[in-house]
Amino acid sequence: MTVAISPMRITLAGGGTDLPVYYKQFGGLVISASIDKYVMVDSGASYNLDDQMVKYALAAGLDDLSSISVTSDLKGGAGLGGSASLLTAMIKVQNPDMTPREVAQAAYVIERCTLRHATGLQDAYIAAYGGIIAMRITKQGEVTVFRVNLSNEVKKSLVLFDTGQCRRASGVLTKRISAISSCKESFDAMRKIHEIAHEAIADIRKTGGAKLGRLMHEHWEAKKAVLKDHSSEKVDKWYDIAMKCGADGGKISGAGGGGHMLFVCEKARQKQLIEELTSAEMIHVPFQISDTGTSVIN
Repeated sequence: MTVAISPMRITLAGGGTDLPVYYKQFGGLVISASIDKYVMVDSGASYNLDDQMVKYALAAGLDDLSSISVTSDLKGGAGLGGSASLLTAMIKVQNPDMTPREVAQAAYVIERCTLRHATGLQDAYIAAYGGIIAMRITKQGEVTVFRVNLSNEVKKSLVLFDTGQCRRASGVLTKRISAISSCKESFDAMRKIHEIAHEAIADIRKTGGAKLGRLMHEHWEAKKAVLKDHSSEKVDKWYDIAMKCGADGGKISGAGGGGHMLFVCEKARQKQLIEELTSAEMIHVPFQISDTGTSVIN
């Protein structure tokens, strides 16, 4: 019996620049952090796979599914990279000696080429490596991973909420790719997101992320300009409530359209933020940044 776990993630800056439609022209830069919410794949347990999991398992090379079990700390469609977490764990459970880079590359190829999902590079890499990383992407799709450090104060300022609205990322991402390819306003907004990521890296190196809230707000405004489906009337309402409660910024996590929302809010103001957004039908999801990437735990 082998058990592998893989973390989910939050994106701090640069999301979308990891899509081929963008990085093939300008390269990309994404800053992500793994969190203590995991997908676990057990190769010696009672079978419990749904149809979607079966597709992933077969694509990952798991031929005998009779003893494969998958558990997840959060439901699917969360906007936290769960599909890549599932794939990386399925790969690792068969290949315990694979390096993080090998696991990430294999998972990305399977999801994008075999399953034909319109995914970007970041999810597989942050799941495989864990911690807080920046991914610099060349026009050829080569990824350089380097560690970055947020201050403890900034880490404590991150607050996550479940919108209660699930969605499949590939559908939103397909629309996003089309918009970037065909609409100048969407393309220019992606360029802005790329610039913000570079500013975020510089700020993290200098201050540990003191400007992260403001930069996340700018990212969110640019992301909405890329594609209107990234937000909704309800999401905009939640965002307005958060800002009135003292949040410095925030955004939908992942492709958009539902899932989870991440905010930057200083500790002293979080009680009001949580109370107000809970009253507005959001669900607070306590979390911590995790240093654990995809790994075998027994």
